Amino acid sequence: MSHGYWDRIVRVNLTTNQVETESPGAAFYRTYFGGKGLAAHYLLKEVPAGCDPLGPDNLLVFAVSPLTGAPAPALSRFTVAALSPLTGRYGEGEAGGFWGAWLKFAGADAILVCGRASVPVYLHVHDGTVDVRDASAVWGRTTGATVDALKNEVGDPQARVVSIGPGGERMVRYACVIEGTSHAAGRTGMGAVMGSKLLKAVVVSGGAKVPLADRDRVLSIARWFAAHCSDNPLTGALQRRGTIGVLPGLNAGGMLPTRNFRDGSFDKWEAIGPELYHDRFFTGGSGCYACPVRCKRDVKDGAAGRKVESRYGGPEYETVASFGSNLGISDAAAICELHQICNENSVDTISAGVAIAFAMECYENGLLSASDCDGVEARFGSVDAAFALLDQIVNRTGIGRLLGEGVARAAAEIGGDAARYAMQAGGQEIPMHEPRGKVGVGLGYAVAETGADHMVAAHDTMFLKPAMPAMAGIAPLGLLDTVDPLDLGPAKVRHYLYLEQLWSALKSLSVCFFGVAPRGLMPLPVFVDLVSAITGWDTSLWEIMKGGERALNLCRVFNLWHRGHQPEELPARFAKAFPSGPLAGVRISPEDMQKAVELHHLMAGWSRAGRPGLAKLHELGIGWAGDYLPELAGQVGKGR
Repeated sequence: MSHGYWDRIVRVNLTTNQVETESPGAAFYRTYFGGKGLAAHYLLKEVPAGCDPLGPDNLLVFAVSPLTGAPAPALSRFTVAALSPLTGRYGEGEAGGFWGAWLKFAGADAILVCGRASVPVYLHVHDGTVDVRDASAVWGRTTGATVDALKNEVGDPQARVVSIGPGGERMVRYACVIEGTSHAAGRTGMGAVMGSKLLKAVVVSGGAKVPLADRDRVLSIARWFAAHCSDNPLTGALQRRGTIGVLPGLNAGGMLPTRNFRDGSFDKWEAIGPELYHDRFFTGGSGCYACPVRCKRDVKDGAAGRKVESRYGGPEYETVASFGSNLGISDAAAICELHQICNENSVDTISAGVAIAFAMECYENGLLSASDCDGVEARFGSVDAAFALLDQIVNRTGIGRLLGEGVARAAAEIGGDAARYAMQAGGQEIPMHEPRGKVGVGLGYAVAETGADHMVAAHDTMFLKPAMPAMAGIAPLGLLDTVDPLDLGPAKVRHYLYLEQLWSALKSLSVCFFGVAPRGLMPLPVFVDLVSAITGWDTSLWEIMKGGERALNLCRVFNLWHRGHQPEELPARFAKAFPSGPLAGVRISPEDMQKAVELHHLMAGWSRAGRPGLAKLHELGIGWAGDYLPELAGQVGKGR
């Protein structure tokens, strides 16, 4: 008997409405785990070269892992992945909430969706099967209205729904997938892929118990976590203030993106800071399945007279910075409403905010005019401009048709100096973490398989002093020394690489970074114990880390297969030093970054240019992936 998974992967062809189930076997789950690893395996094998990301041949994967649905904290996440319409690379988003656990309760480990429906549809997953149902009645409706209607239609008020809103339907290239109404699988445009397939939603219903190898041990670890999570400084801070709590420290350190990353501090930061949110808007903390941290900060209905509903949660740090300081806006209530508009329409708040900042800087420098923007005076600090431009993005009207393509495409079409103001790496908009203050994050922006992403490794500033709790968390990896956030030498590259592999493993196991060390309370040895208690595997940290490395290599091969070698570099803005503030004089030398990128590749067992070799692929048990690299094709065994 398997533990932690059903050995049941459901395939849905929306062109033919054919539904099939396959069982890949125990070795498959122990090799790829789930989540990122499972998705990368299927995408590499099944998405053809030259595929249009918004065409029927793209494969859309929803995946959980053998840990999902176990009654323990930090195990709630799911992955949605495909060839990204934003970057043309491997694309994925993760979200927490309850949908991932409910998918497992419905008797499935993953859903693979191909083809394109002839009319809008949704999927209803229950008892290990999938029904394809007409969604015409909810096409064009917001995520909230969709959730309400589909729960009623399937006759299950406890059902869980992931869906897209009008932004996904109109294929904004950074449209996201919304779990319920408040959890976003936010990056790389997976909502646009759903829209291209006319797939409005996936509804899951079920009450099957996940089989566990040692339920008593799982419950014991869960009780320990609940009793002690407030004792951990990082976890306790999330309980008290959520992710918005990092904003004051980033501002004080000169690392709060301001006015399209031109500055690192915002003089009105207190007007959008965590204390104001809690004093004026906070209605309660919410969280994810079986997790006591409850890190989400829900806002009150009608906050400050705005059209805000608490069901849409509240803005995370990324949203507060992208629609706040990075636009020069200090109206917290307006940020709450901008956040809600994005969740209603399934649009990524990071990319949307960066796209609006890009438009504002282009306007400031004469590359866009008010007439280009349907009469909008796109100035930094203008709340009205932010709402107007977001409305155009969501509806794909006016300049929003271009901004909805992402800043890389928009800059190419505008021309002139526009590329200087396009804050992106690898085709994806830069998140709200200033790499001049933590260069390991910048290295991640350059090398991440998804393009710029702040969730590919732990951030440099967590490892400043020996006494910091994160230092004890990484000791089992052999990382024993503190790191200078501004250092980009070999020690930093090694530090980043190991944490990149750990983060990839956690994504493959569908685990929240806020629960497990170094970012969360649970030490890595206890986490390994939890994996064993759920699955019955006699596992180790070594095996878990190799799973993360395996997923990264599959993603790297996927990108080379679809895009070939692409520049791995940061926007030129980061090579320029801030003239004042805590990071005055600090810049990222492009030459130093290039050396770090190449060293990263060599440490990973790749060529200097970032191409995995046959030996590395065989060492990871995925020699078959070499057939997707022209220089290796025909030299490798097929394998799984």
